[in-house]
Amino acid sequence: RDPAAIERAAAAARQWPGVDAVQADLQWYRRLIAGGNAIAMPMLALAALTLALVFLALTAAAAAQVELRRDEMDLLTLIGARRAFIVRPYAYAAALTLALAAVLALALATITLATTEPTLAGLAQTSGEPFRWRAVPAWALVLAVLLATLFGGLVGTLTLRRRIGRGHRS
Repeated sequence: RDPAAIERAAAAARQWPGVDAVQADLQWYRRLIAGGNAIAMPMLALAALTLALVFLALTAAAAAQVELRRDEMDLLTLIGARRAFIVRPYAYAAALTLALAAVLALALATITLATTEPTLAGLAQTSGEPFRWRAVPAWALVLAVLLATLFGGLVGTLTLRRRIGRGHRS
């Protein structure tokens, strides 16, 4: 991201034997960096909005489950079931739902990248540059699915505990 580094690399390349000229367009480089920075902020905002929507959807789904099965939960409470026993199946369902969503999102992203790579590679070749998407390490993909699973379980557990803790209907 440092234009001086580009200039130093161009100066070093000029010293190589057999090199007649090296062209380094720093203005174009600055425009490219500015464009990348301009895109990064809206993408970050979109990611935060998506996370908030997922949180709200999980919370609403968990709350709806409590209301739909209020009689069942009241009966379980009457026969002595602890809150953790009542909450556990719903927390597992929320965790598995978000895990499945994460797997599907990663699969869709992989398909999208695979289909756009030839087009971007052709565009890059017009400027004489090779192009290839860097593969995301498998551990990062597994970590993303695990974090989504934990997030789903946590949201499901907290939402249900709060809803169940509000007491019985009259």
